Amino acid sequence: VVGAFGYAAVTADGGRSWQKTKISRGEYADQHLYNIFAGPKGALWVAAEGGTVFRSVDDGISFEAVPLPYKGSIWGGLVLRDGAVLVWGMRGHVLRSGDGGRTWTDVPSGTQQALTTGLQLAGDEIVIAGLGGAVVRSRDGGRSFAAQIRPERQSHTALVEAGDALITFTLAGIGGGIN
Repeated sequence: VVGAFGYAAVTADGGRSWQKTKISRGEYADQHLYNIFAGPKGALWVAAEGGTVFRSVDDGISFEAVPLPYKGSIWGGLVLRDGAVLVWGMRGHVLRSGDGGRTWTDVPSGTQQALTTGLQLAGDEIVIAGLGGAVVRSRDGGRSFAAQIRPERQSHTALVEAGDALITFTLAGIGGGIN
């Protein structure tokens, strides 16, 4: 788990006990940590504030800071089936790396709303959603996005693909389906 001011803890027994651990050090030590997401071969990523993500290539034993070309908070991320990494956050920023985080491209999302959650659907479409009803979609591996603002402008904090349905959740409960 990760949280505010660099807090991180790990469990080896399904959550019965937790041990504090360090992900961020030095100049990054008290950055807020927002989201953990996994990639292939033991890779773990942590989205953080200040234009930084952290990467582990040893199943979370150690992490290194990976600076981004955008200095705002990154609230989430996803490793795509083709191995590309997407991260997203404040002001609608989406960044894509096709080389494991060595280089990043800032991909226009079509919205200025903060983006908080995303997933790659079974058919490979990528959906990222966020505050103020923002939903952005990519059908080309995250190289471009089309945005819509849902009319109810409800903020989205989690997405789940359930069969043919895409369900959104909010901090208050189930938000409903997204067409």
